[in-house]
Amino acid sequence: MSRTIRRLTDHSRKFAMNVKSFEELQNEYAAALSKMFATPHAYRFRTEPGNDGSHHVEIIGGEYHLVATERGLELERRKTTNPEEILFWMVAHIAFWQGVDFEFKNRIETLDCRRAIFSKQVELLARVNPVWAQRQSEEIERILAENPFDDR
Repeated sequence: MSRTIRRLTDHSRKFAMNVKSFEELQNEYAAALSKMFATPHAYRFRTEPGNDGSHHVEIIGGEYHLVATERGLELERRKTTNPEEILFWMVAHIAFWQGVDFEFKNRIETLDCRRAIFSKQVELLARVNPVWAQRQSEEIERILAENPFDDR
């Protein structure tokens, strides 16, 4: 076996040992949601397509894939080798939609709806992980730099 192939094989073996299982990811997901909600079980950890626009997780060749499908069509696929990253994506997504729900129930007609949505999303993420909240705040700043609030 050549040195290059041996190095790649050794690297792949080490990498594969660091990949978390679905069960480990699911437990971390449930723990994160329990910090955000009194009833975290309303949000399922899916490993199979729901074909309803929701996300599910796949582990392929040492990579985590967050995939959204609807009616048999793949709408989105995000890949990472970092289990923390996929957990952030999943939890930030739920926090965003909770922000949308909060804004809808507490609408102030004269304010840009994103004010309430973004604020609630960051608040919920801060309950789970302050680093995630900061990261989302920075993303929101980038969004607002290109598309500022439009209060009327």
